[in-house]
Amino acid sequence: MKKYILLIFAAVILSASGVVSAQTGFQEVKLRSQVFNGAVVGKTVAPYGWQVYLNEFTLNPESITWPNMLYVTAVSPDGSVTLKYISRRKFQQGNIYMYGFTSQSEDDSFDQSSMLHTLNYRNAGDSCDYMVNVLYPDTYNTFISETPLSVSDIAVISQYQQLYDSNIRNVFSAAGGSMEVKGTEVSIAERIYQSGNSQTIVSGMVSGFEVVTYTDANTYTDYINWDMDCIYAMQAPAAVFEEYRSIFDVFVLNTYTSREYAAMTDRHSQELYDYYMKLKAGEPVDPEQVSASLDRISGETVGSGDSYSAIEGWSDVIREENDYRLSSGAQIKLPTAFDHVYEGDDGTVYAGFGSYYPEGTTELFPTAVGD
Repeated sequence: MKKYILLIFAAVILSASGVVSAQTGFQEVKLRSQVFNGAVVGKTVAPYGWQVYLNEFTLNPESITWPNMLYVTAVSPDGSVTLKYISRRKFQQGNIYMYGFTSQSEDDSFDQSSMLHTLNYRNAGDSCDYMVNVLYPDTYNTFISETPLSVSDIAVISQYQQLYDSNIRNVFSAAGGSMEVKGTEVSIAERIYQSGNSQTIVSGMVSGFEVVTYTDANTYTDYINWDMDCIYAMQAPAAVFEEYRSIFDVFVLNTYTSREYAAMTDRHSQELYDYYMKLKAGEPVDPEQVSASLDRISGETVGSGDSYSAIEGWSDVIREENDYRLSSGAQIKLPTAFDHVYEGDDGTVYAGFGSYYPEGTTELFPTAVGD
């Protein structure tokens, strides 16, 4: 695995040791699955010397509609700072109304009857409030502030909301029946919390839709199907929290799953759902055949290699970023605050401010949109 070093010069940030330094180095780490025979399922970028851990979750607690999830943790050498990432998860909140009686799904539970993780709907801000206690349960986390969205951010998320709404309504319109899309929502948020002697930042994107199905005048169901599209977090001592924000920015822009992992999860969902429905209908199904089919899908997707794309809508909206292509064909994303980026012959990448540049390097320019 080739490692790319990002040396941030002309900017004072914290090094991995926690000592103020003028530069720090980053490593690209391929996320290798222990569930899927060591296949690369994603990537992250973290400072050199930090330990990176990958936990994988499958069906129960994950929903049959998206049965795979990655949980990445990067830890500083002294253990005082952690970076965390959770890939896409799907949930459902359900309500059944029948002749004046109401039955509601349990908040944060796995429903064996539907094979779904039930969780009451939370927009991005509320999801940050919820996840800060899930990711850091050993500290009392008090909300401090929320990063405001710029005018351009609001415009972009509004456009994505319109596209999402149109797609959802088209799907249910084509399906026909008595189902009615009551509403859709897409939201992003970034919130900061006081966590004992530390501070914590949580960023996230959420999308969801509400569907009502009428059986008769006295009976109907109301379901909210929603996604935590991505969650990023960092906890650091309060005294150095702001300095570590630069490291968090780089982590967010360069940590995500591969296209192949998303394709595998989507196909696994279809295979598992078909199997589950046949079991419910009492049809004969061979579990070994299903298992072989899941393995075949894994081989055709994550087993074929790995390619990446940024989380759609998320990092482009809440963070200003540029994509750079290296001579090897690899790519790295950096905050637009860096006005110069260079690559050395050994693959080292330098990013910084002003006119200074290391000798023997070639200046890189942002990838054109659409390339």
